[in-house]
Formats: sequence, C-alpha cells, structure tokens
Amino acid sequence: MDFQDWLSNKGIHHEVTNAGTPQENRTAERLNRTILEITRSMLLGSKLSKTLWPFVVNYTQEILNRLLTRALTEDKTPYKVYFGKKPSVRHLQTFGCQSFVHVPGNKCGKLDPKVVQGFFVSIPSNRKEYIIVDDKNHLKLYVSCNVIFVKSPDRPEWVTVEIDEPNFETESSKVKRKDEGLVPNNDGESPVTNGRIEESIIHDNNRIVDIPQGF
Repeated sequence: MDFQDWLSNKGIHHEVTNAGTPQENRTAERLNRTILEITRSMLLGSKLSKTLWPFVVNYTQEILNRLLTRALTEDKTPYKVYFGKKPSVRHLQTFGCQSFVHVPGNKCGKLDPKVVQGFFVSIPSNRKEYIIVDDKNHLKLYVSCNVIFVKSPDRPEWVTVEIDEPNFETESSKVKRKDEGLVPNNDGESPVTNGRIEESIIHDNNRIVDIPQGF
C-alpha cells in the first residue's frame, strides 16, 4: 500500500502546493523565516562558528514554544496548550555566554584541570543538561548539568565624573532664545513651543557625565 492509498483509506484528502510557490505555505514559511532570523542574530552576536546552526535552531524553538503567539486565541503559550501546564524558563541561558563545565574525576587525571571553558549553545531535548562547545575547538561538545554560567564578563563598570564647564552664554544669545520661546518662564515652568513642552535650559556650570572605566 502506497501513501496515497493509505490516505484514501483514512478519509484524508491530500493537497500539495504548486512548484516554486512557497508563499502558499504561509504560516509554515513565516515561522521558518522567524527561526532563521533569530538563528542568524544569535550566531552573529555570539561570534561562534556557523557549523553550530543545528543547535541554535533547536534552542530557538525551545524559546518560541514558551512565548505568546497570535495563532492562539487565548493568552497561552504553545507549551501550555500542549502539556497543560505553565512553562518554566529557569533553565534558559544567554546563548553564547561563557561557561565552565565540571570534569568528573573518572575522566581526568589527578593533575588535570577540573573544569573546561566553553560557550553555551543549546539544551538537550531528552534530559536536563546543557550543551557547551569548547572555546578552543568548536567541533568538541560537552553535555553536562554541572555548569557555571558567566552572564556578561566583558560588561564595563560605570563611574560618575563631575566636569566644570564655563558658561559662555552672552546677553544676545539669551535674547535670541527668549524670542524663540526656549527660556523658562518666570514661574519656573517649562515653556511650550509649537504645542510641545521643551526642556528648560540648565544654568548650572556643573554637568554630570557617565563614562566607562578605561575608556
């Protein structure tokens, strides 16, 4: 029995799309485009190898199943509709974040390192573990639940610096701004110009500026 006979016996009417017209798939093609765009953004943002795209696609779908979609009339996620319970996002990590995997004692020597460094790429579908790619060899993967994640190791620390600036404002510039309606009113309220409230002019000589350390 071929596939068409099996469909006929089940009472299923089989229809196919025309060749060269992917737009007839509509919802499926739009979902494929969404997954592709998210996958591209993750790979470019993490600067990891393109050969890891299968893991990125799997992780992208893991995220989309836990997001609201217009395909469902109620405010429910696909995960809740399928499993009947609220999804958990505690296991989700930032794609490409720096990770440290613990090496069991039976897989390393007494003088070998107890941890290896890598980057988070995905989650297995059949167990509660994480997939980590080696930081030096992107073809080497680790699957483990004993992982420590570093969210943003290169994030700069910000400091506040006070800068003294002389006020070079002249009387002519004050008169010009007053004519344009940019000088605060006498009652302290911000002026209204063209139906929009403009920011009042700062008369203090000190200005607070935030710059990163080592900039």
